[in-house]
Amino acid sequence: MIISGAAPTGASFLALNCAAIAASKITTSQGLGATDLFKVWGSVRATSVGGEPNNFPLGTLSGGTSGLSPILTSAWTTLLFQRVGGAGSGTLYVEGPSWGRSAPVEVAAPTAPAAFSGPLSLSATAPAYLLSLDDAATSGDLYQVWGTNDGTTRTPASAAGATLLGQLRGGGLVPPLLVIGYELVIVQCTAHAAATKVVAVETVNDGFTGLSTSTPPAGWQLGGNAPGGPMVGGSTDGSSVTVQALGGAGTGNVNVTSGPNGAVVVTGGSAPSSFETAGALTVQGAGALNLFSGGIVSVAGTVVAVQSGDTSGDVDVTSPGGDVNVSSTEGDLNLSANGGSVVATGRDVLLTGGSNARLMAGALGTTQIGAGDSRQATQIISDQVGGPEGAAITVKGKLSPAAVPAGDADTGGFLGGLTAAQSVDVAWAFVVDQRTSGQVLLLQNPSNPGPLALALVANAGTASFVMYGITLTPNATPQTSRAWFLWDGTAWGAVQ
Repeated sequence: MIISGAAPTGASFLALNCAAIAASKITTSQGLGATDLFKVWGSVRATSVGGEPNNFPLGTLSGGTSGLSPILTSAWTTLLFQRVGGAGSGTLYVEGPSWGRSAPVEVAAPTAPAAFSGPLSLSATAPAYLLSLDDAATSGDLYQVWGTNDGTTRTPASAAGATLLGQLRGGGLVPPLLVIGYELVIVQCTAHAAATKVVAVETVNDGFTGLSTSTPPAGWQLGGNAPGGPMVGGSTDGSSVTVQALGGAGTGNVNVTSGPNGAVVVTGGSAPSSFETAGALTVQGAGALNLFSGGIVSVAGTVVAVQSGDTSGDVDVTSPGGDVNVSSTEGDLNLSANGGSVVATGRDVLLTGGSNARLMAGALGTTQIGAGDSRQATQIISDQVGGPEGAAITVKGKLSPAAVPAGDADTGGFLGGLTAAQSVDVAWAFVVDQRTSGQVLLLQNPSNPGPLALALVANAGTASFVMYGITLTPNATPQTSRAWFLWDGTAWGAVQ
């Protein structure tokens, strides 16, 4: 059986109701090519239209390929598609056998911490159920799930004698929970934000559950190993892999470790791969630790610490050929070393901060900014790069400033009519397109007049001008078309 719809355009969504089929494959029509890309989400609600907070991302569908078989494809009652690339016209198809599954069952989500829901009764004839929060749930909704087979009522509501199966979280951050072998489920509120319902949808056991079984589902290999052999757990058909810690009285941990001579390798295809935890995440190795991606490597959290386990060791952030960007959009950006070195190397090294940017070294350390060929060194020391007394501060290499352009000054005055905030406060290199001859030009006084400052001015125009007693000729004569100027704390003057 096939359910289909026209490929969406712009930011619109295509919603396909898949309640009547056991979906197994998502494909595109012949007219859609490799540049036509569609994000795919799953929902347990037949009324979903796309863009709801708790739609779960299933991957990216590309035209001209063998299609997509996301994890637990058959479980979703609605599949949602949104174009993220290309402009081709065509059709999206969802294929699978027809399935007269029962209507979803649901119960109101408790809203008070530690409170329990009413019982959610699951049919004894269904092979499995997918348990999810409703579409309105956000990342602030967190619930523990308990399973039992001791009847359909629990008065008073409690988890006594029940088995902890896992947790539900909104915001599309973690997969819904696959429930097998339990006829009654109750949920307990850990945190509530927007969730209104807990929904259970009939499905089949076509995904990895982390539970012991004698025969693995199609496309899966059981975890385990013979003595001395490797352990393999994952998908052989291109599906996603989810590893969860289930059961037990505590919250459970997922531990991935290797022996002293082994390595831990986590790889993924073109779709994003991720580690996620509501608690602390620790990734460590006795030897070198590498985080590498052919795409983007993102490290995010309320507090992010990158440090060397050895108190006298180095922390290196390097790029062999591309750009290295360390940025802060709101607060301060601090790179510090109190025993080792702070080293940032690459073709381009950009240190940017929305508020402040600081490079600091301990009293015995050094702060170095290096770029290009060290033989073309420029030594610059100012309040923008500082360290405590006794620390060496070196800015070396062929530095490439973001030169500020200045237009023709036909009546003299300040460079191109630029204010201090547009010129000397934010840059130290200026290119002047001077076309009116006989003019005398000036630099603005810095808004913070105390420190020393340097300015490099180059004439890229066709007419000469005078600045602080120096005549800058048109750029046809490079030797006399540029000059350095020094702010000594009170006034600008030429560097002779």
